[in-house]
Amino acid sequence: MKGTMARELAQRYEDVQQVLHTASALDARFKTLPFLSEEEREAAFQSITYEASELWDQKNDSVTNIDENIPPTAEQTDDDEPDLEPTPRTSQAQ
Repeated sequence: MKGTMARELAQRYEDVQQVLHTASALDARFKTLPFLSEEEREAAFQSITYEASELWDQKNDSVTNIDENIPPTAEQTDDDEPDLEPTPRTSQAQ
């Protein structure tokens, strides 16, 4: 069974060890990665930080693209004249 799992992981992921280290670092039970060397631990955390940064940039890019395609509302347009017309008052007889 171990052999089958190892083959399946190797087929799906280029660097199986890095995937396993990343998964372990994200698991709260192993967050300090005591079973890894200092270099492996640092590489795992750098990989996670880089991936999170990439995802954040992609999210911001997609929000910017969506915002650029939405036409501005009347409140968002820059008119030279303010849209302040007096409201007519009605007199009430007492």
